[in-house]
Amino acid sequence: MAADDVRLPLKPGESAPHFALLRADQEGSISLNDYRGRPLLLTLMRGLQCPFCRRNIALLGRIAPRLREVGVETLAIIGTNAERARLYFRHRPASIPLAADVDLVTHRRYGIPCFPITPELLEQLRTVRVDPFRELPEPVPFLGPDGAEIHDIFDRLDGFVPNEIDQRDRTRQFRDSMQLCGQYMMDAAGIIRWAHVEGDSGGLAGAGVFPNEATLVDVARRL
Repeated sequence: MAADDVRLPLKPGESAPHFALLRADQEGSISLNDYRGRPLLLTLMRGLQCPFCRRNIALLGRIAPRLREVGVETLAIIGTNAERARLYFRHRPASIPLAADVDLVTHRRYGIPCFPITPELLEQLRTVRVDPFRELPEPVPFLGPDGAEIHDIFDRLDGFVPNEIDQRDRTRQFRDSMQLCGQYMMDAAGIIRWAHVEGDSGGLAGAGVFPNEATLVDVARRL
């Protein structure tokens, strides 16, 4: 299947593209320039509507102190508008800085793929079973035979009730096309030294699975 994005994911050795965005966790803005002179783990997420992303933001919050111990800061960019994100994180504070990019411009600049929903991909969504957090009785497909989505299962587990903005984001990022996530570790000069795109290992079956703490800390130590 071919991605909508004309760019390939950025690779180690390339310069990290600049960005300046509104904060998603508080008032104000944040940019790549704010981290010049400091190594950074940048994570590009879908919207709050994505349970995989909500949980990985929480995971990054637990990992960030370990990364900071070896000199690496952490920042996540999520694909929703700043007002919606600030409301969510006002009640569920994040432990890392967050930025909002409703149009996913930064995702495109960094080459994170977005796949069109073709009949072939739709069939995969109905047959490939996943459980990235290993907490379901058994893995489930993205789309069930009754039309239910895996998002609905995790929304119920999390007590998350999507609003109109979340539903719009879900349509853009999952039903109209499939937006992937990615992570980049860059050095103090803004040169990418490590990259991971969702599904790099295992394809669709690896959706929602991000590198664990041990992997990220090991990469950070080798910057």
